[in-house]
Amino acid sequence: MRLGRTLPPVESGRRLWCHGSVLGTGEFAHVYYERKSSGPVYDLESAVLIFRLGGPFWTPNHGARPSNFLEVLYYPTGKVPSVRYRGNTHEFIVLGAKPGSGAAETVLPATFGAEVWHLIFSLRWQPGSGEAPGIAEHLLSRAEAYSRSKIPPTASRAKEILEARFPEPFPTEDLAAHIGVSPGHLCRIFKKTYGVTLRGYRSAVRFSRAAALLWGAPIPLGEVATACGFYDQAQFTREMAKFTGQTPKQFRSLAPCLNKENLAEIRSIREQWDTDCG
Repeated sequence: MRLGRTLPPVESGRRLWCHGSVLGTGEFAHVYYERKSSGPVYDLESAVLIFRLGGPFWTPNHGARPSNFLEVLYYPTGKVPSVRYRGNTHEFIVLGAKPGSGAAETVLPATFGAEVWHLIFSLRWQPGSGEAPGIAEHLLSRAEAYSRSKIPPTASRAKEILEARFPEPFPTEDLAAHIGVSPGHLCRIFKKTYGVTLRGYRSAVRFSRAAALLWGAPIPLGEVATACGFYDQAQFTREMAKFTGQTPKQFRSLAPCLNKENLAEIRSIREQWDTDCG
């Protein structure tokens, strides 16, 4: 694989190569950075989508951007900046066959995570089905289109607030009043822009952050529940089981670089995500 040959060594710390696949003329890779690692600059010369899960992690040249636990990023020319990994982090790389267009870097909505999960699970459940290359191509095509699109300020502001305040309840009426529009207008423009409802987007962020902490940060389940806005660990367990088909403890044990042979058991994650956030 080209990715296996071209990814430069880490600046410090340790990176594990978990697995990779050729996707027609593109590629997919899953790598794992141990905490306190410093990732290298990538120059992959083709469009690339990066899905990071775990952390927290941060990109030094982004200045004030806070540490993250989950992000999906698109780089049309494959130039990916260095990252500092403060916590254990899974990094999924979707590489296209050629450069794309659009902004040098685009932070994609959390809903793009659903398509990345779709690709990951397709590779694990049906590696010989031929489905994965089409998923990857569609994913990169959507990312490029999004990077060139003009996002309405109202929708963008609502998205930023939901991402920043996802652990706390934020009624639509209050969110609309905060932005200065009517609830009906906000709901319509948000759904048209991002393809999901306000509630669905908050759900996607909430469970994505929970998955990030479960897979990438060795902290107690009760702390994960609190960080993601659940009333207590019991509610977190019920909601996670409903959303993924697994308890938080089971989901954590199925992290792909820990128990690859069990990844097929969490097929319901994609199905439930599609239902709740589609």
